[in-house]
Amino acid sequence: YVSGQSIWTLPAPVRKGEALDLAWHIDENQCLELNLERPGHADTEPFHHRFVAPIAHIDHGQVARCRMLEREQAIREDRVPKAELGDAFLAIAKDARSLGEDEKALHFLSLAIMEHGATQYLMNLRGLYRESVGDKEGAEQSYRAAGDWDPSLFNLALMQTNADHHDEALKSIEKCVEVSPSRAHTILKAQILDKLGRTHEARLLYEDSLAGVIEPPACEDWQLYWLLRAARHLGRNDLVNAIEDEQKERGVKKRVAQRQGVLPDQSADAVGARFRLASNG
Repeated sequence: YVSGQSIWTLPAPVRKGEALDLAWHIDENQCLELNLERPGHADTEPFHHRFVAPIAHIDHGQVARCRMLEREQAIREDRVPKAELGDAFLAIAKDARSLGEDEKALHFLSLAIMEHGATQYLMNLRGLYRESVGDKEGAEQSYRAAGDWDPSLFNLALMQTNADHHDEALKSIEKCVEVSPSRAHTILKAQILDKLGRTHEARLLYEDSLAGVIEPPACEDWQLYWLLRAARHLGRNDLVNAIEDEQKERGVKKRVAQRQGVLPDQSADAVGARFRLASNG
C-alpha cells in the first residue's frame, strides 16, 4: 500500500474482461473501505483494504478564519504575553486581509502599530490596506510616513500612476530609483514617462531594464510581471514567450494579479505583481 494504492494478485487462470464485484464504503472519518471478489471463484481469497483518509480537501480560507478566531479568543482570555501582542495583532490583520475583510485588517494593523510603533514595514502595509478600501489620501499619508524606503516609494508611485497623477508619480519613482535601482523600478519609471509623452526617454529605460541576461525561472512572480510588461512594450517576443511559459509552469497565468504591480512581502513570501510588502509574512 503506497499513496492510496494497493495491488491484488489474482491466481491463474485470469481472463481478459473477467468481472469483479466491488463494494465500497466511506465512513464518518473519511476512511475508504474496499471489498473485491471474483464471482464464481470461491477458492480465491477476497480483497479487502481500508484506506485512511484518501480524499483530502483543505479550504485555506477556513484555515485562515479558524486561525484568526483562535488568536482573537486567546487575546480576549489574556493568554497572549504582552511581548507577543503586536505579532498576534499583525497575524490577525493579515488573515483578515486574506479573507477580504479589509476594515478588520486595518483595525488590527492599527493595534499592531500601537505595540510595535510606526515602522516602515507597518506603515507601508497600512498604505496598502488603506488603498484597498479606497482611502487614497490615507494611503498616501501612510506611504510617506514610511520615509524614503523603496517599497513604499514604489507603491506610492504606482498608486499615483493608476490615478493618472503622472507628474507626482514621476517624483516618487525617481526617489525610489535613487534609493534602490532595479529592473521593476526602472520599468515603472519608463511607464510613467510614456504616459507623460516622453516616449524616447521611456524606450531607453525599457531597454535598460531588459539589458543583460534574464532567466525567468530565477525570478519571483512580481518580477516576471514587470519584465513581461517591458518585453511586450519592446516587442521582445522571445522573452515574452519565455516569461509566459514560466508563468504557466507556476500556474499563475490565470491568477488575478493582486493589484497591478505590488512588490512582495519582503519578510516572507513574494506574492502578487507589485512590490507589495503586505500580504504574507
